[in-house]
Amino acid sequence: MARNFVRFGTLAMLGAVMHRVGVCLIVLTTSVLGYLTLEAMYPEVSPILPVAIYGASTYVISRLLMNVFSLAVDTTLYSFIITEEMKHRADFIPENLKSFIKQRDLEGEPSH
Repeated sequence: MARNFVRFGTLAMLGAVMHRVGVCLIVLTTSVLGYLTLEAMYPEVSPILPVAIYGASTYVISRLLMNVFSLAVDTTLYSFIITEEMKHRADFIPENLKSFIKQRDLEGEPSH
């Protein structure tokens, strides 16, 4: 891990940014769609309280969703870095990722 300190740090920073962007996007999209649905169904109702409830409940749910998503993404990226570092090639690596790892191995090899 010490040899890949910069890579782990970069992934952590990018993960935090993507987490915030994801939460904001989910809350904003749900609130806007909730507002449009409310206006289409009940145009005479004031939308302030219902949209605030949509936003608050969606914020909680989106935080939970993005925590699970970021955990899965971080685990995948950390596993890739460790697999690359240890040069461990096993059956658990998906075929598309195997070809990418093989390509990275060939780029790192000296020319013959």
